[in-house]
Amino acid sequence: MITVLKIRLSSDIHFMKNDMNIIRLDAVDSTNDYLKREKNLLTNNFLSVRADIQTAGKGRNSRDWISVPGLDLTFSVVYNTGVNPQAASIYAGAAVLRVLKKYISSDDLKIKWPNDIYFGDSKLCGILCEMVKHDDGFCVIIGIGINVNSEHAGSDKGYISVFDIISEETCLDLLHREILLSLREIFTDFSYPVPDKILNEWRDNNCSIGCEVIYICNDIESKGTVTGINSDCSISVLDSDGIRTTECFDNVIFFEKKAQKAV
Repeated sequence: MITVLKIRLSSDIHFMKNDMNIIRLDAVDSTNDYLKREKNLLTNNFLSVRADIQTAGKGRNSRDWISVPGLDLTFSVVYNTGVNPQAASIYAGAAVLRVLKKYISSDDLKIKWPNDIYFGDSKLCGILCEMVKHDDGFCVIIGIGINVNSEHAGSDKGYISVFDIISEETCLDLLHREILLSLREIFTDFSYPVPDKILNEWRDNNCSIGCEVIYICNDIESKGTVTGINSDCSISVLDSDGIRTTECFDNVIFFEKKAQKAV
């Protein structure tokens, strides 16, 4: 059972005190950056900061993440055990997917390595995990952005929302809380290297294996095909000659049907 007490503070912050520890912001540059500045909050495991408006939301590799105020969901969650951000991305992606599957019953809902959730060829959710040092050690800030009730039908920008798919509005408060519960559940059994249970869930719901990519290894750019994901969170890429397999952690460009997009 969840009870919420909302208090309005002079700094335009709503603090929702419950077992989930949610801070609600009217507006902020980025929920991840907010937590980096407020390092006193980073010892609160699974504390979440949610913003109605992000003026400088960001995705991986410093890309912008644009959401529609009041219609989409943007928040961050603290996981303060010092795990690496790559592993956190794998776990967080699986946790968010579990919840979204309750709303979207379709095999087109997939995880794209390492940090996105797609519906078909369009991006539905982005996840950005960052390692941060604080006075008591290290934590991972998990930033999550989901296109929920905004409309992207007819757009050629490669995005889609839950509303576009199911044609009905979703309660942002409920979706937020369900994802927080899912994150708590999956991180309770966190271990690294990533165990087969999580890897198999990811493999069964991915849209990356089999994709053609450009990857950079030892400053050499090559073409290949993704053949799997590994327990150290890298992906295996077989070169275009079918001879050599390389484990890649970054610097991978996926070829998509309409365009190519770096991840």
